[in-house]
Amino acid sequence: MRELDGQASAPGINLQLTTGPELQRFAMERMQGESAATVVMDVNNGDILALASAPTFDPNKFVNGISVADWRALNENEFRPLANKTVQGLYPPGSTFKMVVAMAALTHGVANEREDVYCPGHKDVNGRKFHCWRRRGHGNVNLREALRYSCDVYFYEMAIRVGIENITKTARALGLGQKPDLPLPAVRTGLMPTKEWKRVNKKEDWFIGDTANAGIGQGFVLASPLQLATMTARIASGNQITPRLLNMFDNKLTPVTGTEKLDFNPAHLDMVRAGMYDVSNHPRGTAYRSRLSGGEQMAGKTGTSQVRFITKAERDRGVTKNKDLPWNRRDHALFVGFAPFDNPRYAISVIVEHGGGGSKAAAPIAKDVMQKALSLGANEYGPLPSQKRSQAKPPKKTRA
Repeated sequence: MRELDGQASAPGINLQLTTGPELQRFAMERMQGESAATVVMDVNNGDILALASAPTFDPNKFVNGISVADWRALNENEFRPLANKTVQGLYPPGSTFKMVVAMAALTHGVANEREDVYCPGHKDVNGRKFHCWRRRGHGNVNLREALRYSCDVYFYEMAIRVGIENITKTARALGLGQKPDLPLPAVRTGLMPTKEWKRVNKKEDWFIGDTANAGIGQGFVLASPLQLATMTARIASGNQITPRLLNMFDNKLTPVTGTEKLDFNPAHLDMVRAGMYDVSNHPRGTAYRSRLSGGEQMAGKTGTSQVRFITKAERDRGVTKNKDLPWNRRDHALFVGFAPFDNPRYAISVIVEHGGGGSKAAAPIAKDVMQKALSLGANEYGPLPSQKRSQAKPPKKTRA
């Protein structure tokens, strides 16, 4: 062998990401043993502070050509380590989508904070029963209580009242069904359906049952963890927050976009935030066990999305528990939230694939990662609000 030609290497362009290395590492460690994803975002400027997909893999195996055995092991792993679930994974958002339905119903005047909807445990729609997760129902619930308890019947009702077109319009305003503009491969758009979409893609008409399913984030609705974090950041801030991953490009700061106000009534956003506050801080909230410690308060929403169809026969004899099902037939577990409640700084989304209930599997991860983000504060990401600077601990000194 001999060298025919050569070309000297040239320095590449310097890139600085918005992600915080310590928070990213902590999120990965916290999801160990799970097929999961966690996204943390600054609600003030859209900076992505953690973009963690588990499990990961060793990229060094690809440097000189990966072995057949290693390649097969990666491809056949049911936890899908090669996929970046934060932007490539699309999931039914389940009850984390209920804030969208609430905002659509409030915006279009078919809901208010005082009206009660009676939940007997199911809603009859054209001769078919749409069940609430709480079999005996929640009784009379208003908007805030429906978010607190995650009452499905309330959101079936509101979805049918407001219609799928208005739900989808609201969802897109909150960042769902929109492809994030990020320098990453295979970023996916998700799906916020319309009647025309179903006619074109399914060759079928839209049914009222489709709207009811969409009301609880099931059916055709699909979103990525990054999109759910964006949705939460927009609800928390009231601004059109846009995800931002590059802080500096070629030693120049990249612009912050999406600081314009959302076209929503601020009072309606406050109603939704109040319901999210109760989820994490009211004793009967679905994520009360994962409330923050140390004086801070997080507003959130749990979600559980089905990946299988439950037949009438199974309901009659009792729905099979997740723990008794094969792993890949269990429900996905989700949680979204923002903190601190009174002065939002961070938004988070967590999904644990086939993790069962969002309150049991996803919310505890979100709690720990959020507390880590709050404790790191200025040390990891730059200036904190003035009232927090005194609480920020100096970084530990390390030897070079």
